[in-house]
Amino acid sequence: MGGLAAPRLAAEVPPRRLLPALLAGSAALMVAFAFVRSLWLYAVLRTAQSLCLAPLFPLLVARMSRHGEAIGILNAARSGGNFLGPVVATSLLAWGPPWGVYVLLGLVGFAAIPWTRR
Repeated sequence: MGGLAAPRLAAEVPPRRLLPALLAGSAALMVAFAFVRSLWLYAVLRTAQSLCLAPLFPLLVARMSRHGEAIGILNAARSGGNFLGPVVATSLLAWGPPWGVYVLLGLVGFAAIPWTRR
C-alpha cells in the first residue's frame, strides 16, 4: 500500500517536505518498538512503520532520476545496508538487550533526515 501511495503523496505534498516526514515517522516508530510489550501493539506499530517506509524508495528513485543522479549509488548503498544491517543487529543482540537494536535503527533513521534535503 505504501509503494502505491507514493505517486499520490508526491502529488499532494512537495518531496522536500514529504521525504523527511516519512523518514522521521518511520524512525520514531522504530524507536517505539523498544517500549512495546504487546504483540498486537507491535503489529499495529509495524504496519504503520511499513506504511511510512514503503513510499521512500520509489520517491527517492523518481527524484534521483529527475536530477540525473546515479541510481547505482543508491543500489550500492542498499546492498551495503543489506549486509551491514544483520551483522550490526546480531552483534548488538549478542551483547545487549533487544530494545537496543530498535533504538539504534531509529537513531540511524533520524541521522539520515538531513540527507533528504539534498
